Amino acid sequence: MVSHVSDPVRMRLDAVAGSLLEDLLRFACEGLQLTPTLHGLADERYRTVSELLADPRSFFAAYDPDIYPQGSFLIGTTVRPILRCEYDLDFVMQLSAATPRDPMLLLQKLEDVFTAHGTYKNMVRRLKRCVRLIYAGDFHIDILPAISEDEHSTRILVPDRALKNWKSSNPRGFATWFQQRQRVMRFDRAASVESLPAMQSVDEKSALQRVVQLLKRARDRYVTDLELSPRSVVLTTLAGEGYAGSISTAGAMSSVLQYLRDQVASTHGPLRVYNPANPDELLSEQWVSNADAYREFTRWLAWFSDEWTRVMTAERVPELKTLLSTLFGEDVAIDAVKKHAVHMEEQRKAEKLKVNSRGAITAAAGVASIRANTFYGDE
Repeated sequence: MVSHVSDPVRMRLDAVAGSLLEDLLRFACEGLQLTPTLHGLADERYRTVSELLADPRSFFAAYDPDIYPQGSFLIGTTVRPILRCEYDLDFVMQLSAATPRDPMLLLQKLEDVFTAHGTYKNMVRRLKRCVRLIYAGDFHIDILPAISEDEHSTRILVPDRALKNWKSSNPRGFATWFQQRQRVMRFDRAASVESLPAMQSVDEKSALQRVVQLLKRARDRYVTDLELSPRSVVLTTLAGEGYAGSISTAGAMSSVLQYLRDQVASTHGPLRVYNPANPDELLSEQWVSNADAYREFTRWLAWFSDEWTRVMTAERVPELKTLLSTLFGEDVAIDAVKKHAVHMEEQRKAEKLKVNSRGAITAAAGVASIRANTFYGDE
């Protein structure tokens, strides 16, 4: 793994782990999580749709469908949507090589399954490469039909309505790459209908997963035009490339932002971001075809970097609350501060904190020093 920061700098950033800022970022990410109820609902709907497609009476049953999730649900980076923005569940229906080779026919057959079904007929929306089911309550499922491109790899071919042809992709390979970047392997390929991964708590997530969640929320705060908004898979790829191994969320974010700034500064024209598991899949097509979208990304990056510099130098709760509100939303920041205060009070009651001779409050075992007057701030 290529490092983007020096060892002494990484050591200093990793010292942030256990600090006030790291604590607030952990609680901020907790506030971005889908609730267990929403995650359970997504899992239920995913299973119901998958079972319909895999049913022996389905058109697709003869082609041995292998159904599996992709995207943020698979790699653990889903975030709670802002206001009316929908959260989505993406999955692939990969068929055997015996499948009809006409990509438009495959899309039409998939659409027909749902329009002929009493439950789904009014929920169907045709998209460029998939079919979307829109549920009431700000939720949708995108089903991407596919065939294997190479029987010796996880590369697939997916239909593209604009091209009226196939395009190469590799969502499974991407998930494996991302999880390798975390140095944690949780990806398990299975045949038939593959289950959604179990919901992870914030403490179970890696620093890289948390960074991606925070980047996506900050993007949603800054870029309100969906046509200009950087794609999640592009931000996830760049974050994975820029991640330098820090164990703290703050340290990982700092190295990722430095990498992004370096990439933008050293590139003439829009960045070209490819699937690390498939060099033929250009993920940043949006930036190549829409100059305004790339300019919006660079403006967002400059804004986020400036705000993050202030975050990294702030020391007191009131200042951090204001800065985190700007980046991730006031509701997320206030909730994080409140949870931090409750956590510290619980630590005190459990007598895990002690006051040292200089008047600083420290954890009894292994937690970085923090000032006594920084717990609550001005709420």
